[in-house]
Amino acid sequence: MRGSHLAVCVADVATTRPASLAVFYRHNIDYSCNGSLPLNEACALANVSPDALFDEIEKEESNHETTPVNWNSRPLVEVLHHLVTHYHEPERTALHHLVRLTSRVPPTKNDGTTSPVVEKLFHEVRVFADELIRHMAKEEQILFPWIASGRGSQAAAPIAAMLREHRDTVQTLVRMKKLTKHFQPLEDTDPLLTELCTQLAVFDREIREHIHLENNVLFPRALRETN
Repeated sequence: MRGSHLAVCVADVATTRPASLAVFYRHNIDYSCNGSLPLNEACALANVSPDALFDEIEKEESNHETTPVNWNSRPLVEVLHHLVTHYHEPERTALHHLVRLTSRVPPTKNDGTTSPVVEKLFHEVRVFADELIRHMAKEEQILFPWIASGRGSQAAAPIAAMLREHRDTVQTLVRMKKLTKHFQPLEDTDPLLTELCTQLAVFDREIREHIHLENNVLFPRALRETN
């Protein structure tokens, strides 16, 4: 029985058992921006029992050939480097590709126009990409160097701003997920529209892992310690 786990919050599990991220994602448990939620409450909202959740986590862990890195135990400069090379750089490339797809998808209606739902999705993708690219640039140019220099404990204000932008990012993804009925193609006639929805689904999962590493590992550590 795992009753002792019920007093912990979602972020505690996410940071100490990295394999849990896939399980939380499957159950729509927001571990990235709502990690402070007690685990028992998160399970109740997701309509899954804590025991069943931990069974899934253990199964996920057994499927890993190598032990995932516990970033709480790594130096902050290593965490920063990983964030830039593993998330920021490939995500910028992915965002540019998503925007290109919105301009290449042909009209989705017989009269040569695009349906309002698809147009709304295109608009969301373009604004989302622009804002997220700007967000990552601010982190790389201002906040990350500040943390790397050992002054993270003095960065409460910029960290708070990044946390707000992370919430905005997740809320936009939730809107797009709802708009596309869980990133399913809105029209089944064009492969580019199918690719857009497929790539959005991949991006949704990866950006949540990215935000989790910043919100639940990097920022709390930076605020309380030096390098």
